[in-house]
Amino acid sequence: MPAISHQHPHIRPGYALLLTTLAALPWMASMALADSTLDARVLRVHDGDTITVQAADGAKLKVRLIGIDTPELHQTCGKRARERLYTLVQGRTVSLQCARQDRYQRQLCTVYAGQQDINLQLLAEGLAWHYAQSRELSPELHGDYAASERAARAAGLGLWQQDEPLPPWQYRALQRQGGTPPAALHNACG
Repeated sequence: MPAISHQHPHIRPGYALLLTTLAALPWMASMALADSTLDARVLRVHDGDTITVQAADGAKLKVRLIGIDTPELHQTCGKRARERLYTLVQGRTVSLQCARQDRYQRQLCTVYAGQQDINLQLLAEGLAWHYAQSRELSPELHGDYAASERAARAAGLGLWQQDEPLPPWQYRALQRQGGTPPAALHNACG
C-alpha cells in the first residue's frame, strides 16, 4: 500500500518547513522575552502606557506597561501621563521585565529606568489606575501598585483631583459603542 501524503500539492516540503518556522517566529520571540529582562533604548512614547524601544541587536518592540492603565490621550490627564512618561524614559536605556505578548503584539512589561519602577511612578503621581486584573504581576507588585494608587487618591494627585474620574477601560467601551464621552473629560489635568 502506498504511503499517504498530507502535503499540499503546490508547496514543496522545504517551503512548508520554512513557512511553519516563519509563522512561529512572533510567538517564539514572545516566549523568549517572557519572564526575562531586556535592556533597550526608548525610541517613542505613544501615550501614557505604551512605548517603542530598540534592543541592542536592533530589534524594535512595542511595549505596554503592565499592571497599570493610564487615561486615553483625549481624557483628563491623558496628555499629562504621556508627557510624564516621555520625561522619565524618552531616549534613555531602560530595563524591561516582560511577562508576555498581548493580542496587539505588544510586550507587557515592567519598565525600569535605573532602579525606578516607571509603572509604579505613574501610579504614585496619580497618572494611572492600577490594573488589578493583570495576572502576570507578582502578589508583591500588585500590593505595591494598589498601595501607590490609594496614596495618590488620598493625596488628590493628578487624575484623582476629579470627583469621579472615568477609567480608561470605560472610556474605550463608550467609544466602541459610538458614545461621546462627556466634555468634562477633556479638562486639563491638575
